[in-house]
Amino acid sequence: METGTRTRLFQKLMGKFWGLFIISCCLVLGLANCQSQPDAAQLDFWQKQAIDLNASITQTIADQNQNNPVQEWYLTIHGQVQQKSVLRLSELQNLSQQEIKTTNPHNTENRQEIETLQGIAVSQLLEKAGVEPSVQEVTFLSSNNYRVTVSLEDLKNYPILLAWGKNGKPLSRSEGGPLYLVFPYSDYPELPDRYSDAFWAFYVTDMIVGNEPGMIKVDIKPFDVGSKVFDRAALDALPQTSIEEPVGYKFGWPVGKVKLTGVKLRDIITTANIDLTSQGRVFIKGKASLSSEPQEPVQLPSQEVLNCDIILATRWGEDAIPIPSSMGGPITLAFSDRCQNGVTLSPKNSQHWATLVERVEVN
Repeated sequence: METGTRTRLFQKLMGKFWGLFIISCCLVLGLANCQSQPDAAQLDFWQKQAIDLNASITQTIADQNQNNPVQEWYLTIHGQVQQKSVLRLSELQNLSQQEIKTTNPHNTENRQEIETLQGIAVSQLLEKAGVEPSVQEVTFLSSNNYRVTVSLEDLKNYPILLAWGKNGKPLSRSEGGPLYLVFPYSDYPELPDRYSDAFWAFYVTDMIVGNEPGMIKVDIKPFDVGSKVFDRAALDALPQTSIEEPVGYKFGWPVGKVKLTGVKLRDIITTANIDLTSQGRVFIKGKASLSSEPQEPVQLPSQEVLNCDIILATRWGEDAIPIPSSMGGPITLAFSDRCQNGVTLSPKNSQHWATLVERVEVN
């Protein structure tokens, strides 16, 4: 059961308890003496009521949890497909179930054990989504912003699964659940060389087929007013800035300095007709959590956004190639130490090189 629902239930039941408490107090002691000290017998009576009510609350919550044992998990399939789709875990389970028997490189107790993993073949999901002819690869994104990219040809030729079960039981979070990308190592001994254990992605939430066109929403937090959406053409039409820095992205980028081209963060905010005050903050959000803290977006002080070259990059390299999904594109957040007016980019903030950026909120 969700935390908010549990809290409302608890408040409702406790409201009933305190109502009984006050009524009992007033009936026993008299309305005028409602603030008087109760005697031992009355305290025992109220304590018994509280114990009984606590048992009732506990049983009600247990019943609710039995009806809703796991919070729903979603898989989003998008990119170069005929139609974007969002599927609940329960819907995936109803579509089909396939099993593979294989060793699991993340089995910490016995890496040689043959596990039976249940899930749905990625090839079936791709067939259902309708893949555009030019697609060559699929990127899988996890809820912690981890991503891996697999060849479309291999996804079609091998029974690579998004697994939700192991040996007939649901996968726990420590085992990579609710959705875990797994490879049939045991039946296809060539696969470990092609896809190491780093490709076995935990907590999968997104399948990005090929590349996305690129779109970003800019608005005011927390009211969601004055929103403006920029597609790739609109971003390319704005003044472009290039920086050359050792990138801070975690996966799929060259070592050393890389040239990145895009739009200054302050310019896109200004173009959206949003007044960025010197005391405000700018929040950067993407498909998954972009910072090390769960559920927390990247937060940047306005002073740094106004005075430093922080860009939303859409292209990379000397040839200004569009950033693909396999590298965290089409839009990434990048930092240069070029600042003005005596402002210095905080070292902590400069570590927030974010990928798969989709939204900018100004507070």
